[in-house]
Amino acid sequence: METLAVFATEEATTTLLELIHNWSSELHAAVMSCAPHIMQDAEWTALLVSILEHGEFYGGLTSTLAYVGTFHPEPVVDALFRGLLLRAGDVACNFAGMLVYAHGHGRSSFEWSKRQLFLRFNTDNSVDRLGAFHDLCMLIEVDANQVLNRIGYPFDQHT
Repeated sequence: METLAVFATEEATTTLLELIHNWSSELHAAVMSCAPHIMQDAEWTALLVSILEHGEFYGGLTSTLAYVGTFHPEPVVDALFRGLLLRAGDVACNFAGMLVYAHGHGRSSFEWSKRQLFLRFNTDNSVDRLGAFHDLCMLIEVDANQVLNRIGYPFDQHT
């Protein structure tokens, strides 16, 4: 991928685009890191949202989160917020860390001093997870109810 990105020929770009559109999230993440110039921001955003909503660890999600640390437009941030409430606990923990980092309240994507908060997302109990969500929103200085409305979270689950 790095070699294709360096060549930057039309054929190399076509090959990289084919990798993005026809292969795994792991390859998507590799292309993102090597050749972010081959797609417009809106295309990258859509791809990132898809991976954040459906990707798995060791299948591109970890690499995608690293990319999200430097590129996080609102739809990507909203996918992270949705993941806090809807994805498996281990994924939600990592999304919490990324949100703290993306909002400038951590030195890394898993700020160790905030670990206790992040671990609260590793539960199947929706009431506990929603409590952690509200605490995270307070920490990063965003209005939790506005976020819940923006991401389309069902009203009866957050009243």
